[in-house]
Amino acid sequence: MAQDIAPPNPANLFNIGPDAKKPKLELTEEEKKQLELDEENAELEKLGESLWLTDMFCVYPKTVIFLGLVVIIGFTLLTFFLESYMPSPITNRDLLDYEDINTKMFDAREAATAEIQEKSTPNGEIPLQSITKQDWWLNIGVECIREGCDNILTPEGLKLLSKIDELVESDPLWPKVCLHDSP
Repeated sequence: MAQDIAPPNPANLFNIGPDAKKPKLELTEEEKKQLELDEENAELEKLGESLWLTDMFCVYPKTVIFLGLVVIIGFTLLTFFLESYMPSPITNRDLLDYEDINTKMFDAREAATAEIQEKSTPNGEIPLQSITKQDWWLNIGVECIREGCDNILTPEGLKLLSKIDELVESDPLWPKVCLHDSP
């Protein structure tokens, strides 16, 4: 008789493991609906619980408003004294594609402008370091692009050259660049 009883499986002593027998609960449709309703009601009850701050506002509204303003002012002063309220200033450089030729030209122009401003004299004259002679010439190339035009030395072309000359001389920086024309 002792041989008919199998020794207990140590893995299933507490009904765990892969060969454990799990009772299957089958609910009716009505019980499933009731279970869903109970879960929804529990969630609604949890959402309907009052909040601590809301309760305090109902009892002490002026105090809660005052403390809220104190907290806002405190954080404002903290950010002011730590200087963390100022974002870095946005420049044109932030909006450019770094590999684009226009960006490279923009960077070169900005560097040249900064160098010129750095080396300008106290009265605003800009030194021209690339020109070592005093009797240098400013050459402007003008190309005739109209159809049938092969010479710029026409009445219209001379008017255009005169407009270019007026435009250059009317620039406020021109007397600082060309000291010969300066007063």
